[in-house]
Amino acid sequence: MELLSTVGIAIINNAPILVGFILPPIVEVINRDVKTSRERFVVTILVCLFSAILLHWKEIEYGTPEQVALFAGILFAESKLLYKFYFAKSDLRGGIQRRVGTTWMEKPVVDTPIE
Repeated sequence: MELLSTVGIAIINNAPILVGFILPPIVEVINRDVKTSRERFVVTILVCLFSAILLHWKEIEYGTPEQVALFAGILFAESKLLYKFYFAKSDLRGGIQRRVGTTWMEKPVVDTPIE
């Protein structure tokens, strides 16, 4: 029981940093009309930055915006790790895509040289 309460307290104390683990489903809903993976990547970065600004507004107010950039990077890393290791091929993603009206699955991008 003590271990469970310790884990619970750790999660509550670090909740603003752990938001990145719930961002992939949110980004999936936001990206319902975005077709290319490059644009989806930019949207993910913007969502992480926006989330970091909302969660750490006091750091901006007190003059330490570099901490917000650090937290945005942490959120982005968490969300991309969860996306790559679980969410990309999960049934949860398929269910979200069916509900928001997107049926396409992301295909690998082949870079073509600019001539």
